[in-house]
Amino acid sequence: MSYWSADDEITADKLNQAGANYSSYTPAGGATATLDLSDSDYHAIQMPSGNITIALSNEVVGQIFSIAIKQDGTGSRTVTWFSGIAWTGGTAITLSTGAGKTDVLVFRCIAAGSYQGFIGGLNI
Repeated sequence: MSYWSADDEITADKLNQAGANYSSYTPAGGATATLDLSDSDYHAIQMPSGNITIALSNEVVGQIFSIAIKQDGTGSRTVTWFSGIAWTGGTAITLSTGAGKTDVLVFRCIAAGSYQGFIGGLNI
């Protein structure tokens, strides 16, 4: 069952209807989206008409969390990631650039301020 189409904005209500407790963010261009990991393990960011920075708060060693990032109607927006990520393959992910496209990233906190980063899905 689908709760939204590819053209829909990612919202916490729609994601929660899909059976998970999501936190959603719509930061301003140039802003920092601070994801509170004590609220949820599932986070969705609707990209603004500009680039953003992602920061974390309240992470717990051993915690696994995901971040779904949807490009705006223009696309090609970028993210400055929180520090301490060891990416699969050794290189930070390049987000999909298509307008309205979503990427899903999964992270595991392995020590305070230290994370493993994985691709959950690209260009969705």
